[in-house]
Amino acid sequence: MTFRNEVPDIIGINQLESGVLIQKYICVLAMINYGTPKEKLRAKKALAELEELVGVHVNAAAFHSAFERFDWRSEEVEIS
Repeated sequence: MTFRNEVPDIIGINQLESGVLIQKYICVLAMINYGTPKEKLRAKKALAELEELVGVHVNAAAFHSAFERFDWRSEEVEIS
């Protein structure tokens, strides 16, 4: 399964670092959904930073592989 002839990969970080990023992402999304207005504002700023960081280290094929593996529909995921 490839996207534009790419193999899903993380670049420049190891599996532990990628796991930490995923956990941080989950916490930030929870803050956006369930936090106080002040927490939501802080989480939105953190989310922008995380998205930038993840975009540097995770290739597009890895995102598409995850979307297929979790059976997410295009309405559920916006790919930029």
